[in-house]
Amino acid sequence: MHVRRRLSRRSGDASGRPGYDGREWGREIQIASTISGTRNSLKCRHAADRETRDRYRSQAIRQGAMSPGGMMRNRDLKQFIVEIRDTVGVHASIGAPAPDHAIHASAFSVSDEIAAWFSALDDVDLSIPWIADDLLLYGNQASLVRGQAGYRVDASGRRLSGWHDDWIVLGQMGGDPVIVVPGGDVLFDRHGAGSWAPSRVASSLTHFAHALCIWCELYVGRYSRDIFDDTYEIRPAFLAEVRSRIGEALPDAEAVVFLEMDDDLIHVYAGSSGDAPVHEELPARQVEPGIYELLASPGLALNLAKGDLVRMDDPDRPATVLKRGGNYCIQIYGDAIPDRDIDRLAHEVESELGGTLDGRYGGSLALSVPSGAGGERIRTVFDGFTARTGLAWYYANIYRNFEDPDDETLLDWWLES
Repeated sequence: MHVRRRLSRRSGDASGRPGYDGREWGREIQIASTISGTRNSLKCRHAADRETRDRYRSQAIRQGAMSPGGMMRNRDLKQFIVEIRDTVGVHASIGAPAPDHAIHASAFSVSDEIAAWFSALDDVDLSIPWIADDLLLYGNQASLVRGQAGYRVDASGRRLSGWHDDWIVLGQMGGDPVIVVPGGDVLFDRHGAGSWAPSRVASSLTHFAHALCIWCELYVGRYSRDIFDDTYEIRPAFLAEVRSRIGEALPDAEAVVFLEMDDDLIHVYAGSSGDAPVHEELPARQVEPGIYELLASPGLALNLAKGDLVRMDDPDRPATVLKRGGNYCIQIYGDAIPDRDIDRLAHEVESELGGTLDGRYGGSLALSVPSGAGGERIRTVFDGFTARTGLAWYYANIYRNFEDPDDETLLDWWLES
């Protein structure tokens, strides 16, 4: 089962803790300096600041980094959807999007199976929590029509080649489509491979909903999204229980596809502890052999950010950045941060900067912020966080020679983004 340790942006879970599902790195450190945000003053305000950051980062590396079907029960589709929404709560239901005038719903008909699906969902989209990106499933015709863009049609409604006439996109997870075909088979595929070759994940929407219900029961209900052990590996008990229980809904071949409905993890070089290299685990999407698009910013590794296209040449050397994704990676190191301050920062980064909170462990955070947000707006948000908490924030991907703490030469990729 491929899993990703990335933070979700939900405000809370069943355990009463913030809903930060995933990526964690072990660090007990505190830093008291900050980085300015304009191009001409992106360096630390004092020469010693970067040295301090690197000293504590080395300490963090020494302490440890991220290692970071069966028989259908006698329940119908509607019952499974009700159970999913009861388990997940308010975040499971999403209102319909505004109409897209470029794509006309009247020109798009749905099968009896999809119509039954809409009825079971009460015409409201369904969001299923996953380990990284949530699985979004369309619950009405407006969402369904809009969801075909990028697969069946382009943004203006023109048909795209390589997509079969009988494939209907019912939802997606991080851009990877869930497809329904006539007769009700449910398929899944990954985007970015150059051509589409979906695999069957369930023989009907009811079987698919049954598997989703089991997933939510375990991941959200029983484990409260807390599926990583003290070594930052997925708990064997969780894996064993998921594999066993999914077999209640799906035969073996389909269960394998279901359990791989997530992106890969790669291990990037983050530094060394003595003579031993230390690696950080990051969610990524393979574009071609050895080349990956990063789906989250790191909390420990330098010179990388969400959206970057990287090549893994040597596992014990930093990844080579082939193309910048246009995001700053901002790292914060500390002992502890009150949940309310993390929630506020996550909200401000998302609503005011268009960024995301990608990872958390204790008082250490990793965030992605589009460079287009502008230095002044970034400083306003993060300096406000520093004023409230006393914790500094750092740009982690702005230095040309990031392995030399004495070299303050800046990159300029943000000028081209």
